[in-house]
Amino acid sequence: MNHFKHILVAIPFIFLSACSSAPPQVEASISLIGPTTSKISGQVIPESLWVNMQMTPTGVSQIYQDYQLQYGDKYISALNQDCRKMLISKEFGAAKAQRRTVCEAADQSWVLLPLMVDSKEKAFELSQPD
Repeated sequence: MNHFKHILVAIPFIFLSACSSAPPQVEASISLIGPTTSKISGQVIPESLWVNMQMTPTGVSQIYQDYQLQYGDKYISALNQDCRKMLISKEFGAAKAQRRTVCEAADQSWVLLPLMVDSKEKAFELSQPD
């Protein structure tokens, strides 16, 4: 009877120890999805701002023409493109700023993505200086 108690106590530990080990590490040899061929749609921003998109720290503001640009966080998009959040306002210190996203295209240009919400306000368009 004493052996029966030991076996009865040991069985749950045996089952639990099987769940406590880590699964084996595997590495995919075949990609499940192919490389993306999609092109970013949007407005290409002026070339003079491209370096700022990559190098300017988060939270820094810059005046470009009559726009105030505030650089937000950088991230990698689902299409594996470098992107950045931006706050853009028409006048310095204006209360209403638009939250926009810029992403780096395959040709190294940066594109201001279109707004994804329906808005009565006109979207900002950054134009090349004359």
